[in-house]
Amino acid sequence: MIVVIIIITAVASNGRNSPNTPAGSSSSRQQHASSPAAAPPAPHVPQTLINFSGSGIRNSAPFTVGSGPVTVHYSYDCSSNGSEGNFSADLLYGNQSSLNSDDQPIANELGTGGSQTTTVYPQDPGQRYYLSVDSECSWSVKVSQ
Repeated sequence: MIVVIIIITAVASNGRNSPNTPAGSSSSRQQHASSPAAAPPAPHVPQTLINFSGSGIRNSAPFTVGSGPVTVHYSYDCSSNGSEGNFSADLLYGNQSSLNSDDQPIANELGTGGSQTTTVYPQDPGQRYYLSVDSECSWSVKVSQ
């Protein structure tokens, strides 16, 4: 009989506060303090590595490229020539006749002009790259990372 009373008491008190449980708490449910949401990481703001412009065949001054992809925006205008022209640009590192060099093609176009943004993936982060541009037109190249 005592066993039955204990079982009935246990079943009847299920979901109610026991004398040892503080009000508003449940022994089967834990309340979790809400933690503030972590702030999202700040977006990456690209840094301009070089702005390079001119006409004809030119190489830029060297600049350091970090790890990861590089964004290149270029434009060229051949209207002063009165005809189509070629625009070719590369991102280069090292002596191009050596196996320890890197050549990332940016553009090779024939037309009266245009502009485009492209992404290249330098193989030697931390190294000093330079731009090589070959065109009879006016051009500009901006490299960001």
